[in-house]
Amino acid sequence: MSLARLRQLFDSGAYLQARREAERLLPGDLTAAERGEVLCLAGRAALLLGDLYAAVRLTEQAAVAAAAAGDAATESSARLSLGEACLRIGEARRAADHLSTYLARRPEEMAAHDGDAHWFLAMAHQQLRDYAAAIGHFEEAAASFTARRRSHDRARALLGIARCYLGVGAPDLAEPPLAAVNEYLRENPSDTLAAELLCARALQAHLEGDLAGSARLCQEVFVPGRPGVTPGHIGEAAWVMGENALEIGRLEEAHLFAEWAMDHAMQANSPGLINRILDLQRRIRTRRQDDG
Repeated sequence: MSLARLRQLFDSGAYLQARREAERLLPGDLTAAERGEVLCLAGRAALLLGDLYAAVRLTEQAAVAAAAAGDAATESSARLSLGEACLRIGEARRAADHLSTYLARRPEEMAAHDGDAHWFLAMAHQQLRDYAAAIGHFEEAAASFTARRRSHDRARALLGIARCYLGVGAPDLAEPPLAAVNEYLRENPSDTLAAELLCARALQAHLEGDLAGSARLCQEVFVPGRPGVTPGHIGEAAWVMGENALEIGRLEEAHLFAEWAMDHAMQANSPGLINRILDLQRRIRTRRQDDG
């Protein structure tokens, strides 16, 4: 048996081989602490490989085993991964519970991961539409990332704050963090972050009543082959276009954009965006019934 080999495979980024090694080790004669660590590494490898449901199952078992063994570090690591995995499958409440437990129990040597925990917790509260709590955790994440000189992650946290203000219909409050992200991008170009900012600016313009400006920003996202644009960005921009169309009563256009948005949101596996699109589709159906 070689727990050292498992650690080496994981640390080198060989996640598929690490998961296979973990599966080979689990039936063996392991101590409680060793079992917790093997399950934790297997779950983290599954998460990084995109096998989310396996990641949830394995990290949940790891947290239980590590807690029974009194291994606070492994339990905390498992709960952090478990929170991320639950968030990515759309179980925001469950994610928030595990991430809150991580922050309450983690040993001091794991403080370096607090920024990530606050980031994922903010995303969970954002999915739950508890925007006040989300803003608080994005601010905690930004502070942690600043202290650790993770400037790109700090910019993403600021964008998260702006999105929360947009989520409650306060585009004026979203402007300072959006401007800060724009300033960051001037010195630190990032195609993906620039696409995120475009989507946020498009929603901001929609909320301010500038539908033409909102549409122009969305069209920038739709440019074929634009670097950094993901299905999630296209889905969000299409959703905003649907909202623009509904605002002026173009119901068929709104319906088509909502369908297009949903296709890309499903590709991106974005529960929060899917919920927003479902709400848009519901309002389109209501308007059709009212007009019919």
